[in-house]
Parts: sequence; structure tokens; C-alpha cells
Amino acid sequence: MEQIARDAFTTRAKQEILSAIKIKPDELEDLGGFESFVFTRPAKQSILRITHLSHRDSGSILGELEFIRHLAGQGASVCNPIAFEDGSFAKQIDEFIVCQFEQARGDLVAEADWGPELFSHWGRCIGKFHLAATHFNPEHRRMDWRADENLNFRARIPVAESRVLQQADDCLKRIGQLATSKDTYGMIHCDAHPGNFFLEDGSLTFFDFDDCCYQWFVFDVATIMFSAVLQPWMEDSQSARDAEASTFLKHFFEGYDRVFPVSAFLLEHMPLFLKARELSLYAVIHAHMDVNNLQDWFAVKFMRDRQQRIESGAPVLDLDFSSL
Repeated sequence: MEQIARDAFTTRAKQEILSAIKIKPDELEDLGGFESFVFTRPAKQSILRITHLSHRDSGSILGELEFIRHLAGQGASVCNPIAFEDGSFAKQIDEFIVCQFEQARGDLVAEADWGPELFSHWGRCIGKFHLAATHFNPEHRRMDWRADENLNFRARIPVAESRVLQQADDCLKRIGQLATSKDTYGMIHCDAHPGNFFLEDGSLTFFDFDDCCYQWFVFDVATIMFSAVLQPWMEDSQSARDAEASTFLKHFFEGYDRVFPVSAFLLEHMPLFLKARELSLYAVIHAHMDVNNLQDWFAVKFMRDRQQRIESGAPVLDLDFSSL
């Protein structure tokens, strides 16, 4: 989270926001939040999100909420926005925009849940998202990938890392040359890793669409792949990651293809978008964490030898995706 947002969210600012939406402070439990201030409201089984305007403007947030409601209307399992008393789904209060969401049922996935059934269901859910995106015509247009701050590599990766930046520039150039079509490009979640859905009785419910934007559908899958091969219980070696990815994708694509065809475009460009995700995570960690004193387990595992791997141009996964 940017320091400007932290500085603005004073005790007084919080009190004024809660007073405006008629919520008492003792009704909330702080969940932290990476880019926004997020609270659970247990008595209402809901989530309150407070976002500073430095991160998202009102039009962008309305576009996000419109997409979530569209997905829900198409039968996707998502945490729907909850309207305020006046019927609005987002309220701007001074420097902040406030939203409410349904709270997901269930829990984060654990090692015991990890297997073909989960992977296939995950694929069906993402396939349903992408199918719904092909006929999404919003009133409020969301940003496209060019405005995604997580792909603003030059602003986040240290200038001294010239070889990394050269790889980043090349990656974005190659992406910018790709064609778009309704079967390959549209609004995506952009961050559908296991930290952003809950599992209950075999069903997944997705939340945190803060990064959603217009992108190629393959980027959603690439994002998921990174989380799939870097879970805390997995061996940290290239051979182990490749083996896990092969098993995961077999079942993920089986579920995905039941809802939305796995395109030749997606398979062909998976390595490129895996590289884009690798670079975006590298940039995010540089922007928001102390790379010399990492505490988050995922960041520690991800960053191990990462600079050298990026500089060398090594593929994220050494797989023939067309054979999957």
C-alpha cells in the first residue's frame, strides 16, 4: 500500500467514514489488506473495503463491481457487492471509496485439499469467468493491461538491474504486438491464486477483484500457475515445479474446457505470460517489501535466485504446453 494512503487513513478519517455509513467501530475486525483497508463485519457476514483514491478512482471501482455482479449473474461463485442503504454500491467519502461485499464461506485451501478434484473445479470456475467476459458490456469501463500498475516495471524494478529491465521491456513489447479477440481477451480476475478464494464442500468462492482488468485470458492461467507450483509444502526445484505444473494443468484444463475451450492461442503464449507474471511479482515485491529482509513465505520462496533466472532468460516452466 502506498504511504499516502496510510497517512490519510487517520483515526479521525476512519471515524468519519464509519459514521457516514452508519457502522460502529466495534462491529469490525481488521483483516489488514495489501492495497486497501479491509475489515470483516462478523454480525453481517460481510466485508468492508476502504480504498484510497491514490490506488483506484471511482470509475475504476465501479467497473470492478459491475464485473463481479455480471459474473454472479452468469452463475459464477463470487462474493457479490452489497448495496448501501441508498442503493449505491460504492461511496466516496473524502479521499476514500468504500464498498461492501458478501463474505465467502469456507476456508483457504490446505495441503490436504490439494489434488485433481480441486484443480478441475478451479479450472471450471476460471472457464466460467472467461466465458462470462466474452459478453460483458459494462457502463463503467475498467483499465486495460497497459494501465496495470503491477506491469509498470520501470517504476518498480531498481534502475541498476539493467538486465532485468531489458527482459521486462522485451516482454511488454511482445505482449503489445499480440492480437485481441473476444475468445482470447477480456476482463479477467488477474489474481485468482489460492489466497483469493475459499473452499467449502468442494465449492470455490472467489473474492478480491481489485486487480481485475482487460487482459488476455492466458494471463489468468499464468497467474494461477505461479501459485500452483510455489505452495509452501512443495519441493523448491525446477524439476518439481515442472512436474507439479504438468499434473495441475492436465486437470485444470479438463475442468476449464468443459465450460470454455482451451484455445491454441492460450497454449502457444503461456510461456510469455508466465514471464509477465514472474516480472510483475518481482516488481511488486520490490515496490512493497524490503527485499533484503523478506518475511512473507511466498516472497522468500519466489525471490530465491529470481534475479539471476530473469537475467538469463530462463523459462518459468520447462514444459511443452501444446502437449497438455
